[in-house]
Amino acid sequence: MSLRLYKFPDLLIRKVLCQMNATTLFELSLCSTESKIIVKKLKLKPSKLEIDFGEGHIDLNFGKQLESIYWEVKRRTTPPSGRYLTDRVICGKIIGIETRANLLEKPNSYLSYTISVEWLLYFLTEYMLDIFDAKVTRIVSHWADLHWPILFLWKSFQNCPSVTLHAHNIGQMNMQLLMDNVNATERFEIKLKNKVEFTRKKLFNCEYFSCLGSAELMSRKKLVSFDSRVVRLGMTSYTTRDLNYFIKKWLRSRNLKLEMLVLQLNRGYHFEEDDIFNQIYVEWWDETKRAPYYCDATGDFIEFIDASNGYEIERFDGMLATVLLDQDKFHFLVWHNRFPPQPEDDF
Repeated sequence: MSLRLYKFPDLLIRKVLCQMNATTLFELSLCSTESKIIVKKLKLKPSKLEIDFGEGHIDLNFGKQLESIYWEVKRRTTPPSGRYLTDRVICGKIIGIETRANLLEKPNSYLSYTISVEWLLYFLTEYMLDIFDAKVTRIVSHWADLHWPILFLWKSFQNCPSVTLHAHNIGQMNMQLLMDNVNATERFEIKLKNKVEFTRKKLFNCEYFSCLGSAELMSRKKLVSFDSRVVRLGMTSYTTRDLNYFIKKWLRSRNLKLEMLVLQLNRGYHFEEDDIFNQIYVEWWDETKRAPYYCDATGDFIEFIDASNGYEIERFDGMLATVLLDQDKFHFLVWHNRFPPQPEDDF
């Protein structure tokens, strides 16, 4: 820096820096150790810090227009020819940065190249956590069947409220390592092809729990132990007795949290309605009691589920649920709002 800011009074420095936006301050922090300390004292608090290990980027957002930092990391041993990179020291590592001056289409973007994307993303995350009053709000990974369980040994990742992980294959040992260190409370999504055991009861209290691909080892006891708003399980091995047990358990409970349960049963599964609803009183849809479409707003977009052909179950406290049996999929929809927004046109 040509101007030694740290030699000025703190109050004057703060007044000057408060006129800058967060992205400018972030660039300032990369200039020197002194500037990093100055920016850190401001204790700026971003609204989100998302890391995508699959796509290879970090998205830091302060909730204001143009107040975002997007850092992309590409897997290459060397940068493409003709690219100009500026070397900066981050967490003790020299990192080449292609700044926003070279990326006109993304004015608040940075780009780096490395053969080890996951480790560089980790170092960059630690740097952002150090200079800002931030917490990791979401982690996404669609790769590294063996590597991503190790990432959660780092404390900055363990308490991330939203975690999405996809892997083709993971052993029980790595699965146990993951279960021991993930503390997601808002959203936990995992997609696996092999069978693994879930042993972390705390994850069953996550607001949104999704295990797609293979959940065959998810027992009946674990099914009824969920305290989540939404539960989605793929390739389960539940029987009609298990489904009957779940419905009866809900009817006897005072659960006011559950909104939706979706189970993907084994292919070719044949529903036996008499067994599923054994000793359970069911009715057909009554348009005076609820709307025909269930509104699912738990994903990235709103989905309307046609529930007009479902089985109606009403609990002792007046809570209404609908069971949909669609080929090999079991829906259990709870109507906290009996008349939610409806689609403009039928599908």
